[in-house]
Amino acid sequence: MDSNIKGLTKIVHELHDIRNAIAHSCFEAHEDGIEFDYVSPTGDTRLPKSKAPKDMKAWRWEDFQAWGIITYSQFESYDAQLEELMVALNEIANLAKPITDIDAKLASDIEDAIRSSDNVIPFRQRRPRESDDDVPGR
Repeated sequence: MDSNIKGLTKIVHELHDIRNAIAHSCFEAHEDGIEFDYVSPTGDTRLPKSKAPKDMKAWRWEDFQAWGIITYSQFESYDAQLEELMVALNEIANLAKPITDIDAKLASDIEDAIRSSDNVIPFRQRRPRESDDDVPGR
């Protein structure tokens, strides 16, 4: 199951990167798909999942331009990946069961996990609100 989860998270990250490139770029129609004017946060002009050339000297200008194009068949492939991902995530969601009763052992385990983690800050208990009747002058 863990390897399946890792595979799913990889797909989620890849599709997320592509979604961001699409959502935050200017674009125009191209004969084979959509051409994006994309620059990543690191300054890279290749769209996510674009392959870098093995031999830069053998590449033509058109090959570099293709880095900014998502073809219609690629869009179909992304859509198919998303459909498979949704099925897998729904299967996982169906396995999840809500915790309705917290026994002493579970409560202790949760407290131990919180105490052992540097990046978890427990919420403070809220003080009960005073009613208008308890406040002088109201």
